[in-house]
Amino acid sequence: MPGIVTLVAGEADEGLSTEMSGNCFLWELAEAGHSVTVLETNGRKEAKDFGSGIKTEHIYIPDNTDEKKAYSEIWWRSSPTGILVTSLYYVIGNKALKKYLELEPKIFWRVANSSWDLIVVDELFTVHGYGIATLQKLQHRTPYIIFSPSLMFFTNYVVNSLGRCVVCRVHLSLSSTTDVDYQPAVFAHRVRNAMEHITEYIGLGYFVQWFGMPHLRQIGVSDFTWHRYFHDASAILSDAMINIGHPTAEGTEMTNVGSVCATPFGTLSNDVDNFLNDPLSKGTIYVAFGSHVNWITSPTLLKAAFLDALAELTDYRIIFAYNAPVGNMPRHIKVFQFAPQKEILNHNRTKLFISHGGLKSLKESICAGVPLVLMPIFAEQAHNTFLARQLGIAETLNKVQVTKEIVISQLKKVLNDSKYVDNVRKVKRLFLDRVIPAMDHSVFITERILRHHPKQIYFKRKGINLMWIQHLYIDLAILLFCALFIVNY
Repeated sequence: MPGIVTLVAGEADEGLSTEMSGNCFLWELAEAGHSVTVLETNGRKEAKDFGSGIKTEHIYIPDNTDEKKAYSEIWWRSSPTGILVTSLYYVIGNKALKKYLELEPKIFWRVANSSWDLIVVDELFTVHGYGIATLQKLQHRTPYIIFSPSLMFFTNYVVNSLGRCVVCRVHLSLSSTTDVDYQPAVFAHRVRNAMEHITEYIGLGYFVQWFGMPHLRQIGVSDFTWHRYFHDASAILSDAMINIGHPTAEGTEMTNVGSVCATPFGTLSNDVDNFLNDPLSKGTIYVAFGSHVNWITSPTLLKAAFLDALAELTDYRIIFAYNAPVGNMPRHIKVFQFAPQKEILNHNRTKLFISHGGLKSLKESICAGVPLVLMPIFAEQAHNTFLARQLGIAETLNKVQVTKEIVISQLKKVLNDSKYVDNVRKVKRLFLDRVIPAMDHSVFITERILRHHPKQIYFKRKGINLMWIQHLYIDLAILLFCALFIVNY
């Protein structure tokens, strides 16, 4: 029975969205008879029960409340650029690795030094995962899969020699403080987009690689490079919605396994079910902004605009996942600290989902056939919002320009036009239209790697071994320029 360890994102991304990305993959591996262990690193005191016989190694890292509050205030009031987002999160991931080594060295080294048949590494900010995978590859030739819970950064595509164009596709960290838009025909848009891509590449490809993860040296990885990390990976699995997004170059080792609609496994309480089935209601509006968004630190005017707008929609029943103190709420609004999102979205009375544009929320809404109104807060959420609007399944709000009137207008625009429901149903059909179910494909790839190890199961592009200046012929251009300069002078 092969032993597979999964290294998931830790303190650098404590939200449930990234953690949930690979759960279906883990369950499928376990159901196929594989022994699966998860190294879980987060602020929960108890290890999560993943079910299906999946074992857990858990490292508890106490939350830094002041730090989380400071980040939350930044997300609400600004829109950090690609270089800041990448640099900040990898630095946090590096600090998390230091804490693992200080607080739970026995657990960390037990996982790092165990004999595994395969390692699965969360691609986003999992610095400890990069280190363990690199060590295992060097010492035991252990194969590893990179699992990306979202679209990868531009830098990673460049490293993998996928010929990315800096103006053809909108940057992953599209601004959430301006209108969510990118038109390649507009010169200013192209310049801004190119600058985002280039500065991200400098920040992630050089600063983070050389200076942003020094604690990798503490575990014996003194010369980590993105080139070697991606080159040595046996496969890259992506949870992104590549099959319904913009055209994207891929390699043979890259497979999208994100086209999955998980069946809700919970049930609604009688109180909530009765609330949603109120015969006087036109339907349900569900409002949730993910586990990272802290409404306590949100701007007062924005908070008031949202609550005042929802208070006027008395013909609907509204469930608001809201983690800030509230006063007396109208009877048509129920507020929860945490709400059963999948179950609410799949309820037959749900008409609209107001969200932040996180990838998992967007996918769950598509799977439930529910249109959206999206207000991106940070990270890749504006990019996802831009895609959803292009697909005709959502309208948008700008977090720095929200008023009660704008919120009501956008909500009614979606609620009163059946085209949004028609579009989301069409997108769902496209989303799930695959030759082989996504999870079956992921298990097939995993088992193929195990069967053929230590051989690679895919051909790698030769361009991976070229530096960016070589790939773009910049070195040749410099040589020709120097030759012409010498000849003329």
